[in-house]
Amino acid sequence: MNPIIRSIRVFCTSEEALSQIFQANRNLAHLLLYMSPELLTLPSLPNQLTYLHIGDCHALTSLPKLPTTLRRLVVHNCPRLLLLPELPERLVSMAVDIGVAHNLIANNIPKY
Repeated sequence: MNPIIRSIRVFCTSEEALSQIFQANRNLAHLLLYMSPELLTLPSLPNQLTYLHIGDCHALTSLPKLPTTLRRLVVHNCPRLLLLPELPERLVSMAVDIGVAHNLIANNIPKY
């Protein structure tokens, strides 16, 4: 019997490798993705994901649709990320660094 992995940290990866991780770990709730300078986009995220932390992904330009279960989103040092998909209603916390926030606000983050 394979163990159920609920949380994972991934460093220096590709979209293909992430797809394989997501398929092997469908119950993944927490994903921390760091230092993947070649990564342009992410594959479809696991449906059970509640926490997504992305950092130091310098080439990342977009995110896929965010799961409705997502409650926390953290993005830092992803200077090419210009747009976010629609934010889930259950999202209770979002943190972005100044550079990312400037790009996002200029493009699509609603101003409340």
